[in-house]
Amino acid sequence: MNEQERDLTAELAQAFVSRSAPDELPMFGAMSEVYFRDPERALAQPSSKEQPLGFGVADAAMLITPVALKVAAEVARFISRELSKHLQEEGSGFLKSLVQRVFQWFKPSRAQTHPPKAVLQGLTPELLVKVHAIALIQAHQVNLPEDKAQLLADSMVGSLSMVAATAVQQPSA
Repeated sequence: MNEQERDLTAELAQAFVSRSAPDELPMFGAMSEVYFRDPERALAQPSSKEQPLGFGVADAAMLITPVALKVAAEVARFISRELSKHLQEEGSGFLKSLVQRVFQWFKPSRAQTHPPKAVLQGLTPELLVKVHAIALIQAHQVNLPEDKAQLLADSMVGSLSMVAATAVQQPSA
C-alpha cells in the first residue's frame, strides 16, 4: 500500500469510527499504526486473557477500528486502480500527479481545496456501487454483524460521495 492509499484508508476508516464507535477515537492513531504494520495482528480477536493491542481495553467484543481499516484499505486500493484507469487518457505524468492530489484531498490540511474535475468524473454512481459491494464483502469476511457491515459500506460510499458533492458546491477559481 502506498502512502496515498494509506492516507485515504485512515481518513475513510476514521470517518466511520467517529460515527459508529466514537469511544475508539482516542486509540485510533495507535490502532492504525498497528494495523498498517501488521493487519492480521490488528484484526485478531483477543483471547479472554489478552487485552486488545495491550491498551487495557477490557471486554471488547470486537473493535471496530481494525475492521474499518481493513475495509477502507480495500476501498482505497480499488479507488486508486479505478481512478488510474479513468485518468490514463490524460497521460502518465498527469495521472501520477492527479492521483497524488486526490489522495492529498483527504488529508485534514486540505482546507479550501477540492479534487480536480477529472477525479470527480471518475467518482461515478457505478463506481460507488462497486465500492459498496467491496466494503460489504470485506466486512463479511471478518464476521462483522450485518447491521454494522451495511453501516460501514454506506459510510465508505457516503464519504466518497461527499467529496464530489462538496466540490460541486465550491465556486470555480
